[in-house]
Amino acid sequence: MDWDELTREHLAKRNWRAHIANYAQTKGQRTPEEYCQQQNIDVEGFNIWLNYIEEEDKYAFFRSFATEYLRRAEKSLKLVEKYMNEPELRMPLMRDAIVAYGALFKNSAGRVRGSKLTLKEIEQSIPKSLQAVHRTICGERDQIVVHCDLTPRNPRVGMRATTIKGKGHYWEDYKVLIPDFRRVIVVVQKRLEEYISANLSRARFFGSFVDGPECAKQDPGSPS
Repeated sequence: MDWDELTREHLAKRNWRAHIANYAQTKGQRTPEEYCQQQNIDVEGFNIWLNYIEEEDKYAFFRSFATEYLRRAEKSLKLVEKYMNEPELRMPLMRDAIVAYGALFKNSAGRVRGSKLTLKEIEQSIPKSLQAVHRTICGERDQIVVHCDLTPRNPRVGMRATTIKGKGHYWEDYKVLIPDFRRVIVVVQKRLEEYISANLSRARFFGSFVDGPECAKQDPGSPS
């Protein structure tokens, strides 16, 4: 393949991706067929690229972002232990570990067709001995750290101040979680590696897209 062919191939791929991104912004208000008719582009080629981007999202989520977030949680926990006697540092670091870990078990939005990405498959394999801490961390993330739910805080309004009677606000509540929190991160990392090895080889995941039909290789032009 000469330089001109490489340039044309690169431009075609860039324009197909631009069309997918443009279509995604419609948030389901148009069907792929309606979008392609409006843009005067090939429907079959568009659907091939739509499927490709959806698969690319899954691949990137499991092989890249999930691993990155688990490492972030692990690193933050190590820093919590390092700065255990520093009140101004330990709580922000603990919250970061909770957010990074818990985010992986909520529905994260993909780029197309309202797809949702999560480690639900991995969650089901967490051993019973660590299920409690897993649920606690995810609950803290949802109710205390990311949102401001009042039930777990159980506030009391007095004449001089509002006090919190519930858990999930004080350092002592988080400190006891650390040993099992470390263990569940290690377990999830191992289960994720096993899942990737079994299901997400690059050749297996993208093999069907390598030699796609010519319509997906033709430059559709930039979105109008």
